[in-house]
Amino acid sequence: MTEFALASLDSGVEGLFIASQHIRKTELTLDEVKRFEFSFLKRMLNKVNRKAMFTVLHMHGDNSLYFEESIQELQMDAINWHDQLVQPNLVEGGKLFSGGLLGGINEKKLLETKKEV
Repeated sequence: MTEFALASLDSGVEGLFIASQHIRKTELTLDEVKRFEFSFLKRMLNKVNRKAMFTVLHMHGDNSLYFEESIQELQMDAINWHDQLVQPNLVEGGKLFSGGLLGGINEKKLLETKKEV
């Protein structure tokens, strides 16, 4: 993935949206997430941040996230998460992270009410 990101930047891409499925609290402990996911993301971000004008990390998951641990461990310009479904909400996230915040819609609610729209 790092090589693809670097090749994309070399071809003229200015920014990257990097998604992680493993920052959410599941069967993996925080130590395992740090060992397997954070270590990979750190190495990748260290390389791509030198070339990218902008990096966004998406923390995927509609359950609990290792949110604070992620923003302490990883260097990115902006973060995105399912702020309508999982804590912190956008306001709380802004108090924890000084970079850009990308909020979203509650896709579950939108799908439930689509018939009414």
